[in-house]
Amino acid sequence: MDWWEIILFVVVITPIIVLWLGCVLDAITRQDLSGAMKVLWILAVLLFPIVGSLVYILVRPTVIVPQANLMEETWQGAPRGVTDIGFDETRQPTN
Repeated sequence: MDWWEIILFVVVITPIIVLWLGCVLDAITRQDLSGAMKVLWILAVLLFPIVGSLVYILVRPTVIVPQANLMEETWQGAPRGVTDIGFDETRQPTN
């Protein structure tokens, strides 16, 4: 193998394969997609690896609904005066 082929493989082909496999695995493991939507996304990513993966990444929500609900439930059980960004400075301590 030539040096340019090695560089091409490491810089271009390997990231494309990682992106492709990541999209397929993410589509399989997502809880918010129905079975038919999973199949459609997996087919799109498998048939059109680069374009399908990029479209999947662009339209995928950043926070999946069950994860958002879990975060909300966690903060509901937090002690009074604690917010998601720290302590509530407006709350006066009680003695």
